[in-house]
Amino acid sequence: MNGKNEKVIAYVLGAGCSARYGYPSAKDFVSHLDQFGKTLGGEAARLKACVEETVALMLRENVQTVDDLAARLHDASFEASSGSPLQDEQRREKRIRNAKLAVSAMFLSKETVANQSGLRSYHDLLREMCSARGGWQQRLRASGCRILTFICH
Repeated sequence: MNGKNEKVIAYVLGAGCSARYGYPSAKDFVSHLDQFGKTLGGEAARLKACVEETVALMLRENVQTVDDLAARLHDASFEASSGSPLQDEQRREKRIRNAKLAVSAMFLSKETVANQSGLRSYHDLLREMCSARGGWQQRLRASGCRILTFICH
């Protein structure tokens, strides 16, 4: 962009744009995580425990996404205090860490199938946005398009 009042097209992508590739939308997140946990055997006992703890906590507190869970744990919005601020913080950090491990492993487990699909809609979107010739940096600079993605809390 050269600073003039040029028209810019902004594409707004939410989590649902990955659903066709097997990734869960917010409304299906907990059930996907639960199903993933049921595929884990004894060789992944620690990970299975992280998944089970995270699913149980999300169901108990009626939380749909791990982002909301982390925010609520961080804010201590549904945790009763143990009377020790240090112990409370350690419990919250452990739950956040376990949720991150569980969710990262679940998403990694879905990558092979997603990549085999060719991620066609993403490819097509990027091709449409960056139709100029040259390397990706030149194409991006020449494009009047931008992508905005976000997480809702």
